[in-house]
Amino acid sequence: MSFARHAAAPPGEWANDPNGLIQRDGIWHLYVQHSAAAPDFKSVGWGLLTSVDLIRWDWAGQVIPPDALGQAYSGSIVPEGDVLTAYLTRHDGECQRQVRLESRDGRDWSTGPPLGPEGRNMRDPFVFFCQAVGEWRMLLAEPCDWAGWASDPPSRLSVWRPDGGNWIRVSTIGPWMAPGIMWEVPVLIDFGERQALIVSLVDRRDDQVRCSVRAWVGRFDGTGFLPDAVTGQRLDLGPDFYAAIVEAGGMANPVMVAWASSWATARKMPWPDGIHGGPITLPRRLSLDLRTGQMKQSLAVDLDPARRADFDGRATATFVIDGAGGRVELVVDPAGVTLTRSGSPLLDWHHREVCSLTEPQSITIHQDNGLIEIFIQPAGLSVTVFLPGARL
Repeated sequence: MSFARHAAAPPGEWANDPNGLIQRDGIWHLYVQHSAAAPDFKSVGWGLLTSVDLIRWDWAGQVIPPDALGQAYSGSIVPEGDVLTAYLTRHDGECQRQVRLESRDGRDWSTGPPLGPEGRNMRDPFVFFCQAVGEWRMLLAEPCDWAGWASDPPSRLSVWRPDGGNWIRVSTIGPWMAPGIMWEVPVLIDFGERQALIVSLVDRRDDQVRCSVRAWVGRFDGTGFLPDAVTGQRLDLGPDFYAAIVEAGGMANPVMVAWASSWATARKMPWPDGIHGGPITLPRRLSLDLRTGQMKQSLAVDLDPARRADFDGRATATFVIDGAGGRVELVVDPAGVTLTRSGSPLLDWHHREVCSLTEPQSITIHQDNGLIEIFIQPAGLSVTVFLPGARL
């Protein structure tokens, strides 16, 4: 396999957060944060990849470049008839401003003045139609500062509604977590009886960069979000999964993709073919188990695994993958999953996820060069980890 199986920037360039996934006329459009100056994170815009099957991707180049307001940071896409609308953050190094762009073909974009919400750390607009109130809403991340996190209050989200050409604040969501844990890339999914809030987290405590994505199930009434439990759940159990987004259009069981890397590993990883930043994950289908209140995911495409195994729900099962850059060990037992990547002090990683796995599970392992994506069904768990030179 090659990285053509995953959405990625051309060799030697940088890609990270996916920003919008939409299907038009049978073609999938995936927008990603992109810089041609890898590994320097400069001149950031949005790049575009296209696909007919969500597996093989073609690079269309950078379609939303930096402008006078700053670089193009993360945001979301809204389809409105024949028009695509992108909401994103322009960042000039001092202030983060939200802007609105429009396109008919997904490649040429016109832009207008800032929408109103702006600040030192105010970014990643997610715009959606709220069925509960019959109006549009915007979620904005208001994270603690990357460098000055120790003196900032805990991260939170803000909720905004349109007011003419601008947006006005409605309320805030959170904080639920300790100071120093950054909240980014918010996404809200409407499952009818319940809504799910997805947030990407960077744990900056002790000046670390531990990344993860969490989901909270609860109720959003157009003003605030009330979670069933403030702990939420981790969406992927591996170290290389961040900035998860879902396909635009308010689908009941949407396709989700994420950056198959993290800020803890992206600059350290010896990517094949000179790729920097990392690819985007294989597409996953999200669902909500209303009985347990748990989010589940499964592979959204028909793709033969590189390896398959079964877990009987009783005896511990251990899976080992060796590579030129170390070893990955996955341990599945009735009480949870343990993942360990070892062999390099820069990339060593360990995580234990406690969950009930007392029923038989099917484990499928997909590999593309060193990128490994593991799915555990019917538990609906996934594990994403990169191991240089991995051999199954």
